[in-house]
Amino acid sequence: MANDSRRFDLYEIAVRRQMHESDLYWTRNNAFLIVQGVLLAFYGSAASGLPSTIRGIPVIAGFLLSIAWYLVLRRGKAYVARWETVVSRIEQEATALSMEPSIPLLRYFHNAQASEPSHRLGFLNMETSTLMKGATVITGAIWVLAGVVLLIHTENDTPLRCQVAPASSQTTNITVTCDTGAKLELQK
Repeated sequence: MANDSRRFDLYEIAVRRQMHESDLYWTRNNAFLIVQGVLLAFYGSAASGLPSTIRGIPVIAGFLLSIAWYLVLRRGKAYVARWETVVSRIEQEATALSMEPSIPLLRYFHNAQASEPSHRLGFLNMETSTLMKGATVITGAIWVLAGVVLLIHTENDTPLRCQVAPASSQTTNITVTCDTGAKLELQK
């Protein structure tokens, strides 16, 4: 009976660790999501009037943050899976030793883990953590696209230089000549 009590204590600790790791996983995920949203909002609104070098800062930061977000999600899922394995192993030992009736917490979590019918679309019928990893990849791709747009816009962002001169000393016409080779004559 002392062995059953010890096994129950271990099971309870493992379940608490699993829930704690799961909470940490989603807290970190939410923090990354909020920071990405703030960076994207800054890039889309406030950064448009700033010089290109300053507009590049949120693009680089967002892309690097996407990589960090992906790595943190992957590592966090490994911690959650580790504790799920420990809980599962204790459940299997308890079942093999016919201890299940003496551990009500075990029955509760075993029943809670029973699969429920899924009404999602086929391509979305996967773990939430996998979907979140996909979101990090999409976010990274958005930042790469934003960087490409910024580079293209920066190349076309060079100021147009024009010279204004009188067409001739005998007329009042003005000629405007630009770097692009365009020439415009204005008459009074």
